[in-house]
Amino acid sequence: LVLTISAVVALTRTGGKGSAQPPIHPSTPTSSPPSTPPSSSSNRAAEIAAAQASVQKIVASAPGHGAFVAALNTHTGVKYTAGTIAGNWTASCYKLVLLEILLLQHQEHGTTLSSGETADATTAIENSDNAAGYRLWFDVGRNPGMQALLPTLGLTHAVAEGTDPTFTKLTPPDTLALLTNLVSTKSPLNA
Repeated sequence: LVLTISAVVALTRTGGKGSAQPPIHPSTPTSSPPSTPPSSSSNRAAEIAAAQASVQKIVASAPGHGAFVAALNTHTGVKYTAGTIAGNWTASCYKLVLLEILLLQHQEHGTTLSSGETADATTAIENSDNAAGYRLWFDVGRNPGMQALLPTLGLTHAVAEGTDPTFTKLTPPDTLALLTNLVSTKSPLNA
């Protein structure tokens, strides 16, 4: 099964005891799947069923149902999600959330990133550097600064909470929105 897909597989810790939701079945595509090289429709259906079963097996094996898979075909708009529907802690993905928020803040104010912000953003993203990530968290205004702009970025279920940005919770649709912001012409980010 060959598709042009941007995908995120997140095996993250759930936000505390009892907060995880049980895995859900993959969502039904909202449009027809793209055409693939000639194969019978029964073979295609079998390939899709096998792929979905494999994803469910991976998701079900995560402790506390703390995993989700989210994929988007950027050509057709077809989305696929499986796993927990509860928000999962972002872990290192918070750095991308912070970078998008920082860019949006500067965009709204008509300013550019300072040399320190640029250095921290580069180090946080390229090296997954937590110290640089924490400095970005302070730069955006910590949780209140994050929460104020999450909906603008399309992260409508995301919650910035706790004393650490890794405790920000994202759902599968939030994660797809976060990545889509990087490649879509409809992104709220114009830089």
